[in-house]
Amino acid sequence: PVKIKGLDQDFATAALLQAPDVVNWSKEVPMVEQDTNRFEVGSDKRLAAHQIMAEVMRALEEKGYDPINQLVGYFLSGDPTYITSHLGARGVIRRMERDELLEVVIRDYIERL
Repeated sequence: PVKIKGLDQDFATAALLQAPDVVNWSKEVPMVEQDTNRFEVGSDKRLAAHQIMAEVMRALEEKGYDPINQLVGYFLSGDPTYITSHLGARGVIRRMERDELLEVVIRDYIERL
C-alpha cells in the first residue's frame, strides 16, 4: 500500500487521488475487430535465410553438434546459446529475426511435400 496524506491506499487509488481527472470513467472502450495478420517474407530475405542456415549448420556440424537438435532448441526458446560461436555462427543466426528464418524453413519443407 501507498500512504498518501495519512490514508492507506493501493497504488491505483493513490494515483487517482492525485489526478482524478486523468481517467474518464464514463467512456466505454469499443471492441476493435481485427483481421488476421499476414506474415510474408520476400525473395531477398529468403536467399539471406538460406545463406544464414547454411553457415550455421556448417559451424554446428564442424563442432560435432546435431544441427537439427540445436536449431530446434534455438527456434523454440530464442536462446542463442543453442548455436555455437564457432565461425561466428551465433552472430550469423541473429542477422535475421527468428520468426522469419523459421518461416523460410517451414515454407521450403511444405513446398517439397
